[in-house]
Amino acid sequence: MSASANEDIDGEVAAVPARKPARELRGTELEWSTVSMPSDDKEARSHKVKKKCMLCGAVYTGGPFNIRIHLDPNIKPRVIRACAPERELLKEWHREVVAELRARARAAKALAD
Repeated sequence: MSASANEDIDGEVAAVPARKPARELRGTELEWSTVSMPSDDKEARSHKVKKKCMLCGAVYTGGPFNIRIHLDPNIKPRVIRACAPERELLKEWHREVVAELRARARAAKALAD
């Protein structure tokens, strides 16, 4: 992708959180790819450490379960506000991540049935 394709209207570079397509991220890599943390070690993944959503800027604590609740607006009940990216590139990444999370949930449900 060219540099100009990554620029928003104001000329700022909008970083897309993950470099791989969502379907290529394994396990909880998908969820963790959407948040920034103080470091990438195991302690930073603690449920007590605040994470910042790289898509919308929301700050919250929790692990993959909480990240999924934040990302998918259809999950109820909600304890964290739904993710609402404003930049188009981030909206595209958000749609891709949510689609992959829902596909994984359907596959897991099918295995359980």
